[in-house]
Amino acid sequence: MTEHSCDVVVVGAGLSGLTAARLLHKHDLDVAVVEASGRVGGRAFTLENRELGMVSDQGASLCVPAQSTLWQLIKDVGVKVWQQPPAETVYVTEDGVSRFTPTSLPTWNPLVRLDHYNVFSTMDRLANQIPPEEPWEAASAQEWDSCTMKDFFDRTVWFKSVRRITDAFVRVLACAEPEEVSMLWFLWLMGQTGGGRWATLVNPAAASAGEYRVSGGMQHLCKVLVEQLGDKVTLNCPITKVKNVEDGVLVTGNGATWKAKAVILAVPPPCYNKISLSPALPEAFHHITMGHVYKCTLYYKTNFWGNGSR
Repeated sequence: MTEHSCDVVVVGAGLSGLTAARLLHKHDLDVAVVEASGRVGGRAFTLENRELGMVSDQGASLCVPAQSTLWQLIKDVGVKVWQQPPAETVYVTEDGVSRFTPTSLPTWNPLVRLDHYNVFSTMDRLANQIPPEEPWEAASAQEWDSCTMKDFFDRTVWFKSVRRITDAFVRVLACAEPEEVSMLWFLWLMGQTGGGRWATLVNPAAASAGEYRVSGGMQHLCKVLVEQLGDKVTLNCPITKVKNVEDGVLVTGNGATWKAKAVILAVPPPCYNKISLSPALPEAFHHITMGHVYKCTLYYKTNFWGNGSR
């Protein structure tokens, strides 16, 4: 078995893991990043269509200035971004098709618009009451964690058309159904991504700030981070065991062991079940699930919906 030693082991070479490793490296700590798959990026995965000379983000794709941490990281590493042209949002359900722009809703009914404003303003207000670093310390944490977003929408939303938007909002942001998501967790997540009205882009301020994409795709950002870390990233090495020892931690996987002072698990919580952890995590961690998302990418040779350019 190959043995290594370092200050900190980061398990997972997605954006979170690589960002953590970069910060540690900047503070002169010896860090090792270990990734189970054969690529970096995690849920940032960019496909390249060489025939058309285009790239397509299959996972994370957009960034907005309200995502201050990500925005600052992009500036720090020198990755270029480009602004996505504003366009209509089209939402298709079994009940029909809704179209709206960043500054308008798909209705002029004042009661429906009031309903929409009320639910997203309420979510923003409640999200602001949650401490970002310790969400469980919020005054209503226990109450909110015992409810789902479905429960919240059932008692807050008035109109079916608005309910379609709020349900879609949860599905897009959490990749799960409203009845599967803790109200506390989702409100905390909203607080980290700029708030509800920002995320739905139904307000003039958000429209003026715009949405941006990373040149070369979001995974390109991860690859730049790897370049800055040098040889500190190991791929194709799924970690199977993490054990606390007297003077630190032992991290084992694929015939190799890292002895370090600390370990960072920068992987989705459901992946914890694939790692033997000693001491074990609380039982609640074993019940965390992840949603499933299908993304379909279509390429067009001509921008027929805009000015007709290629």
